[in-house]
Amino acid sequence: MLETARKHVEDLLNNYPEMIRKISLLRYELEHTSTVSPDEMIEAMSFAKSEGSGSAPSGVSNKTLYIALNYQEAAERVNAEAMDDLSLRLFPLEQTIHRLHHYVGLLPAEEKTIIRLSCFEQKSLQEVAEILDISLWTVRSRRKSAITNLAKMYDFVLEGAQ
Repeated sequence: MLETARKHVEDLLNNYPEMIRKISLLRYELEHTSTVSPDEMIEAMSFAKSEGSGSAPSGVSNKTLYIALNYQEAAERVNAEAMDDLSLRLFPLEQTIHRLHHYVGLLPAEEKTIIRLSCFEQKSLQEVAEILDISLWTVRSRRKSAITNLAKMYDFVLEGAQ
């Protein structure tokens, strides 16, 4: 079971930049989703021109208003479904990242720093060694230890979930 958790942790750390990118994309889409307001729909329908006249039609039929209202309800439903879909995709990613950050925060200081630099900030192991003024071998060893410690945390949680 620990080996499964270790593989999961390695996948999370390797996919971290992509998950952050996806979260950013989904948040943007949620914040900037274009919707059609009822006023815009009615305004668009009222600009319909009648034949031979340069102004708005003298009377808009009840059918036209009914169609406009039905279209607006459908547009709102589609907008809501799109927002729900985005939210359903965003929440698990954010939850995964928050859990990973929390677990990394529980690591010993040097392991935490090595994971943060090498995985979250995408520095090479050589760069991490230079930043921390330790040997490359020590960085590799402590990174491996950090992944093992993270795997134990995930394994503990997964065991309890079953």
